Amino acid sequence: MKINIIFSILMICIGYVNCFGQTVEICNIKTIVDIEKADIPVSEFTSVDTIIKGISYNLMCKCETGLIILGNCNEKGIKEGNWRFSRGNLFITGKFRKNKMSGKWFDDPNVVTYSQGKRRRAAVVF
Repeated sequence: MKINIIFSILMICIGYVNCFGQTVEICNIKTIVDIEKADIPVSEFTSVDTIIKGISYNLMCKCETGLIILGNCNEKGIKEGNWRFSRGNLFITGKFRKNKMSGKWFDDPNVVTYSQGKRRRAAVVF
């Protein structure tokens, strides 16, 4: 009887652990937090050569959800440089450095600063 109870508790705990910290699918990104949690495999992107508002991008992914992701990677497939996640007039933009979010990321009216992929500061700009 005690073994059944312990086993049941263990299975419930494992279920919670699997739900906690799951990665977000790239087409379901809506916020900066989603980008932090997302697995963004550049292998699923199409190679492009485009410039938007003076910023050059070499990767693109169009999702059925209406999300368009533009980004850059180096020849080794490592996310480097500017990235833009847009849906209509709403967009999130920032830079990756060595596959990690870096510098200031803008999600109007929020500005979040990252260093080595970790959130350092957040501010709301009016």
